[in-house]
Amino acid sequence: MDECHRSHKSWPYFVYSKLQKYSRQIPTHFTYIPCAGAAVDLGILNGHQGQLSQLDVVEQIAKLRGRGPDLLMMAIGGNDVGYSDILSRLFLGNSKSLFNTVDMRLFYLSHELERLGERLNALKANQVVIPHYFDISRNEKGFFDSNCSDLHQISTSNLKLADRQILRKVNRVISEKAKMFQWTVIDSVPKLFRHGGICSTSSLIRSTTSSLQLQGDTLGAFHPIESAHQLISDLVWKKLDFKKLLRFQI
Repeated sequence: MDECHRSHKSWPYFVYSKLQKYSRQIPTHFTYIPCAGAAVDLGILNGHQGQLSQLDVVEQIAKLRGRGPDLLMMAIGGNDVGYSDILSRLFLGNSKSLFNTVDMRLFYLSHELERLGERLNALKANQVVIPHYFDISRNEKGFFDSNCSDLHQISTSNLKLADRQILRKVNRVISEKAKMFQWTVIDSVPKLFRHGGICSTSSLIRSTTSSLQLQGDTLGAFHPIESAHQLISDLVWKKLDFKKLLRFQI
């Protein structure tokens, strides 16, 4: 991994690996440019400290090859609604101030996804894939559970409220914009985590302890582990439009 915490154990990389095996006779080029902490405005559409943005890089490649990408995969929305801030407020017990800002956060997310969609329209990718966000709050029985070291400061009632007022609404916005711009939305992702939240005995979410051991910091905590990324890649694979992906190759 690098400073952006890119990993070959992520779901886009797993999809790429499958595509390589599926299309052995066709050269497959994979550009992997996500970055931890990136949001639509800073990182995706606009660069940081003089660097090219992620879409700047994709547009340069598209110009060189004479067309847009055959497949563009993106996980977007969490940083735009303030994922880390939401967790911090829940930990500190500032739930009232948090939930009072939900509508504003969702409005901003909607606006940013529309900005992104307009830019991607000009890029003319054959297929754009965007997954729904995962749920960290349920245990192995599917119940909301904060009875573990990573969530013990958050009440179960606030976990339920965050699920209803934030997670579901974020995923609803993603679905709405996916429909508007004809993206392929992977809406079955939350089901993968219904019994695999961070307090589950079969957790699919990385703990703070595991993140410290793996990468020396806590930035990887509260994100899916490798096996979860593999499962997400399987969901993506089922929704790929291979006629579109290969139409310029055969």
